[in-house]
Amino acid sequence: MQIKADFRRRAKVGESIPNLNIEILNRLTQVKGLWSDGAKVADVFFSPGTGESAATDLSSCLSSGIRGAISYASRLPAAIQDRAISDDFLVLEFDTDSVNFNFFCTEVFPEIVQIFHPYRACVITDIDSDLDDFEQIAKEAQETGLDVDGRDTVFRLQALNFYDDDMCFRAFGLTPQQIAEKLVGSGVSVNVCSQGVFLNLADEPISGATLHALDQLVRNAVMSK
Repeated sequence: MQIKADFRRRAKVGESIPNLNIEILNRLTQVKGLWSDGAKVADVFFSPGTGESAATDLSSCLSSGIRGAISYASRLPAAIQDRAISDDFLVLEFDTDSVNFNFFCTEVFPEIVQIFHPYRACVITDIDSDLDDFEQIAKEAQETGLDVDGRDTVFRLQALNFYDDDMCFRAFGLTPQQIAEKLVGSGVSVNVCSQGVFLNLADEPISGATLHALDQLVRNAVMSK
């Protein structure tokens, strides 16, 4: 099964993308199960772009079976918005035939959250459903004016999710601790940390009706009075 892990962080005015990139890469080399033995930061291909945005191709230095890249948004003051268009993205892709899903979710994913400082992150186990959601997300964004499934709302919870304090409040009107309290007894694994909250809906890849049912279960519990 194809798996995608998506991490989004807020770009900040004045950040040096080259310096930030080196800092992130140096820390990623220490993540067990992610970085290929013997690969060096100098081996990573970094494209500085034309001054507004930049990208890094991680694939050549990642463990066998994992592909990945980082996309950096513009740091120009006029370009920075409080919307997902101003996000930096770190994306990893792998197949469960070559990478242990549970190890990735319990060991690799939390480490990347600590390094990349995303405001939201997830492990997507139903790629087709994720693509199908796009049309509805665009429609809802047009109707509401919100940054749907970006910095304002969570359109669908995935098998594994992370949200920082601000994202928890914007999407659910709750703190990470309050979300954890709402989910007591739900069967969902919740871990509150200094950066936010992890919501683990399943220990194995889920898709279709199972994913949608768990998404609804969490929403019903979190939004209950």
